[in-house]
Amino acid sequence: MIGAARVPAARVRVRARPRIGLRGASALAVSAGYLALAYALAGRLDIAADEAHARAAHLGTLLHGVASTPAAFGLERPPLPTALALPFALLPGALDGGLAVALGTAALGGAGVLAAADLARWARLGRVPAMLFTAAFALHPLLLVAGATGLPEALYATLLLVACGQLLRWFETDTTAPVLGAGAAMGAAFLLRYNVVLVAAAMVLALMWVAGARGAVRERDRAEATALAFLVPLVFAAGLWALTTTFAHGNPVEFVREAERLSALAGEDPALYAQMTILGGDVLASAWWVLRWGA
Repeated sequence: MIGAARVPAARVRVRARPRIGLRGASALAVSAGYLALAYALAGRLDIAADEAHARAAHLGTLLHGVASTPAAFGLERPPLPTALALPFALLPGALDGGLAVALGTAALGGAGVLAAADLARWARLGRVPAMLFTAAFALHPLLLVAGATGLPEALYATLLLVACGQLLRWFETDTTAPVLGAGAAMGAAFLLRYNVVLVAAAMVLALMWVAGARGAVRERDRAEATALAFLVPLVFAAGLWALTTTFAHGNPVEFVREAERLSALAGEDPALYAQMTILGGDVLASAWWVLRWGA
């Protein structure tokens, strides 16, 4: 009809299927490899770290013991590996030999692919160097064995890599979001290893120096605001764990005392003292033994 209003055709919205992509598929494949290795070592060969056995014992007390309280969660070690193991602890027999803890730390092994690729991107590495760097980090033998035997070092290194990648992103974009992301990664790393506060202190100094150098006006306020944005997630994670220990023991720093006691017990290992006595006076042999022991 002449003069009739033209009705636009209805637009049909087609939802695109989510694509995993090469990085996502690689991360899933690496996580599957970590889990398979964890099952082989901890589940079949009974090769798991002492820390994994201790955390599994705490989980057994928490799930099947008489007192299922925060105190049974174990305060002498950072809580995140135990929390990651909690879903696997519900599987039959998973607490035997520390298998649940090994599976918990291995499940996130593929996150190293994403963290390394992100760092390579913001470092402006070429395609081939970025792939080599990502593969070298994600498939590093020490990280593989650590993650598959219940040690959190693989995830710890991944979180540090995430923090570094976010700082590189902040250098490029000069926005607040990457600083918060780096702080969140450091906060999660605190729940793995308490000594990350030393790394965080170095990052805060670097952030304040760069932020102060960039700001032509009110340099001090800019530097302090950037450092505060970085510290907020870290302080939140530490405060949440301190609050948990307060409910369990009535003391917010009880987890520090428990970690100190555990370190003192490890330092009084008779086998370690015996080896130190044997190597006394031989500097080269002592250095070689320390390198092998650390590896």
